[in-house]
Amino acid sequence: MKRLALILILLTFAAAAGAEGPAYETKVIGAGALTFDQPRAIFVGSGGRIYLVEGEAEWAVGRMISADLATSTRLKPAGTLPDNTPVKWFHPASIHPMSSGDLLVADTGRKRILRLTEDGAFKDVLVPPGPPANLEGPTDAVRLTTGEIVVCDSASSRLVLFDADGVFRRVLAAPGSGPDQVNHPYSLALDAVGRLWTVDTLNRRLVCRGDDLSVLRVVHPQDASGPVFRWPSFVAVELSGNLLVADDGRSCVFRLAPGGEVIACLGMRAGERQPFARVSGVASLPDGTALASDAARNVLVHFAADGSILGEVGWSHRAGWGGWFVAGGVDASGGFFLVESQHSGRARYFGPDGVLRAEFAGSGTEPGKLTRPRAAATGPDGRLYVADSELHRVTVYRADGSLAGAFGRWGTGEADLRYPRAIAVGLDGAVYVGDAGNRRIQVYTAAGEFLRTFAGNVNPLALDVDRDGRVAVFDDAEERLVTFARDGREISRVSATGIRPFSGMAFAADGRVLVLDVGASAVRAFTVDPDRTPAGGDDLVDPRLGWGTLLVHGPNGRVYAANQAGIYPVEPGRLGAFVAARQPVEPGRLLQPASLALVWGDALAVLSRPTASVQVFGRDGTSRGALKMDPEIRGIERIAAAADGDLLVLSSSDGVIYRVAKDGRASPALAGDLLRGAAEFGMLRDGGAWVMGREMRGGGKVFRVDKDGREIAALPRGRDRRWWGLNVSVTPKGEALTADQGSGVITAWTASGEKEWTFNASALADAGRLRGVAATWMSPSGELWALGSDGAGIRVYAPDRAFVRAAGPDAAIGGLSTPSDFAVDADGTIYIADTGNNRVVKLVAKKPAGK
Repeated sequence: MKRLALILILLTFAAAAGAEGPAYETKVIGAGALTFDQPRAIFVGSGGRIYLVEGEAEWAVGRMISADLATSTRLKPAGTLPDNTPVKWFHPASIHPMSSGDLLVADTGRKRILRLTEDGAFKDVLVPPGPPANLEGPTDAVRLTTGEIVVCDSASSRLVLFDADGVFRRVLAAPGSGPDQVNHPYSLALDAVGRLWTVDTLNRRLVCRGDDLSVLRVVHPQDASGPVFRWPSFVAVELSGNLLVADDGRSCVFRLAPGGEVIACLGMRAGERQPFARVSGVASLPDGTALASDAARNVLVHFAADGSILGEVGWSHRAGWGGWFVAGGVDASGGFFLVESQHSGRARYFGPDGVLRAEFAGSGTEPGKLTRPRAAATGPDGRLYVADSELHRVTVYRADGSLAGAFGRWGTGEADLRYPRAIAVGLDGAVYVGDAGNRRIQVYTAAGEFLRTFAGNVNPLALDVDRDGRVAVFDDAEERLVTFARDGREISRVSATGIRPFSGMAFAADGRVLVLDVGASAVRAFTVDPDRTPAGGDDLVDPRLGWGTLLVHGPNGRVYAANQAGIYPVEPGRLGAFVAARQPVEPGRLLQPASLALVWGDALAVLSRPTASVQVFGRDGTSRGALKMDPEIRGIERIAAAADGDLLVLSSSDGVIYRVAKDGRASPALAGDLLRGAAEFGMLRDGGAWVMGREMRGGGKVFRVDKDGREIAALPRGRDRRWWGLNVSVTPKGEALTADQGSGVITAWTASGEKEWTFNASALADAGRLRGVAATWMSPSGELWALGSDGAGIRVYAPDRAFVRAAGPDAAIGGLSTPSDFAVDADGTIYIADTGNNRVVKLVAKKPAGK
């Protein structure tokens, strides 16, 4: 009856409004943290408004944030140039407010200065490209108290002066290292008395100019080791007159007195977590606090006036909740560490329940930072030991993320390291380091004292040490496993060809060595000591053992497969119970909502992958908290509504689709090994389902399973066809709908896997066009609903695929960012998972006038 009512309502709307469709009122449910993408330059305008630039090159955009740091709007200047071409910026580097309220934008890639209104609307091109100024790559522009404009042209190493109308006056500073010269200057700031401060980046200094623009002071702070600055980028002036300088090379923000004396180093306080992976901008707020951007962690760090950390603005785990993890470890409690690649150098510690407890490290050369982490291991003391192949050292962390120590140095001497890329810790606390550059194993105490050189003439890619002190080394030069006794005597050599690349190896409890072969999604078992261990043994093959997976050995003697989703104990012939890596749940606040479902007659269920939780809201948006499922369901990948209104939950780790009642009781609705690693599903009325797998070899697979989980049909693939980027839904007749997130092509398939029809939404014109499709749904009347993956909203097509109407949110909420799923209520209300903005957008259809 509900579906019938929906059909009648939608047909009424279509008849009344035609292709325009009904108007919608926009509401927001479960608004979570602000989400940034490589935030960089930060500036403060009138009323405490905050402007920043985020992203790179043509993807760089502007952002305007409210003074309370709660809401934001993206700036997309609209308008045309004198030649009637649209205004487009390319790699803008700064958005500098003027006292008039207007904004100056350094449009670096297009070599010009734009002027916008304080709301971000295009006003004019103040300084065009070309002569006489010939800007090559402006990175900042500021309006002086005289009305003149100074442009920081970093690419040409100049400061250029213009009058208030943008007419070229003169070059203020030419390239060089003299007091009146600059070397790739990057940003500008005015202090309270009108003095102009310039960050002279490659000269590692600040230059202060007076009212007449002559040089008053050159600030070149130094300590006993030389210049304090390494890579200064942005400067801001506090109300006190002190200066804040963002220094990416030092991973901190310097607070300086006007004379150049270092007062403090924000983000490097003793005893505090060091927050920055890549500090990229700084601003002083009217209340005396400061904001600094971190382009790698995608957050703004908020500092109190005394330099302590007040908190963070934004969510630091964008882009699929993690990056490319290269190292990890498990402690005796079952808590685990994951270390990201050199691009961010972040490390995280998760408790035994999988909830994030600490985030630390970050990219850099300072103590506690990582430049190219290659391997990690946990010791019996619960600490994490990370081998850094570019810094040629081992850095040690406690579980709370604090720095416990570091050891190692570049060299070929007895205690030195060159390009360490493997590490293991014995039960006695001895640390074994694969010294690849010197083709040997170095052994240290837990405190970093050198003990001995071990196993020379091997090229160690991975290693492990067992309870008896035996050491196994994967020599990637010879593609072999070499095993040594505690005293250094070689025990055996075993060929291991064709198992590259892989991300780890470990001793199993029976004495064999397990090697992760990510190319084959397998763990290979090798007998390395025939006198002590049984020969043979089955390899473990599982689609979850693919790229981005690590093999780690915990002090508790167990071996684990770990990836950005969490950890699985490696047991004989199978993976054990999955523990999801997740953010803490904040009831009523969403993080990357991945899918949603209208269930139980009056509820909206929303899956948030980073928290590995399903939160429940009333249809009016009121929070009912996180759903407590009994038993707890692990590895949730997708949710949907059953035909009777219950919640369906896909556990890709268990290989089960569960039915969950309103009280949280869960029971298997469909199970089978084919569901392990599944990413999408659509339930059929006969108890079977259409499922999209996530196989690591050859791309994914779309197949149909019966009520017993057996495959009975599969969609055909060409030789080069992959199913990545597809989503799957089921029509009322049981056909599969697949939609391409990139191309906008939607295809229907019969129950036996034969193609029935194809519809290209990107080929349509005007309002009906969709360049990509994030999700689809077919109504009982045959209407095709499609959610645009590019944020274009929903498009509805008649059974003959003619465009009917569009539905999207009000512009006031800033649009959709990476939408992932939607659902339609019986009264025509639409709910959209606005993943990139951490919220659900609710569109309430307005009844036509007079109805």
